[in-house]
Amino acid sequence: FEHGETLEQETAVYLIASGVCDFSLNGCSLGPLGPGSVVGEEELFAHGANGGRGSHPAPSTVAVAQNTVRCLCLPREQLQRNGQLMEALQEVFAAALAAKVIALSGGLFILQHSALQELADGATDAETAAILGEAAREYGLRHEIAKPDYHVIDSMDEEDASAIADS
Repeated sequence: FEHGETLEQETAVYLIASGVCDFSLNGCSLGPLGPGSVVGEEELFAHGANGGRGSHPAPSTVAVAQNTVRCLCLPREQLQRNGQLMEALQEVFAAALAAKVIALSGGLFILQHSALQELADGATDAETAAILGEAAREYGLRHEIAKPDYHVIDSMDEEDASAIADS
């Protein structure tokens, strides 16, 4: 796959050998997937055991190549017909899906942290900016979000915070 192409997950499962894809689940970015990552296994679990008749809709996933991506392509139809192959790969697919769910949770922490920081940055007075900035800092520390540029309010004195609030 070349830069910008979408891996067609409706027809196949891919094991990425080289390159990187941007991956999103139901519109929420889970970040990049690189060598060793699996793409498209979600549909196997959503439609596998019950033929797609479950009460939950299948997740909407998109993987877009960031650069040239080489991968092993496993046609979904072949996997569904070959029980031994599917059984052999079940653990790999389940681990890949679990990693994506965990990454989705982590992505929510980052989004929530960013929202707190944006509120702090947009505060109209120094006191509110300081309170929201401290809440963002504590939230970031609690969830191990260690990007120092998210904690701008920390390094400011009241005069600097007032200058930002006034602008």
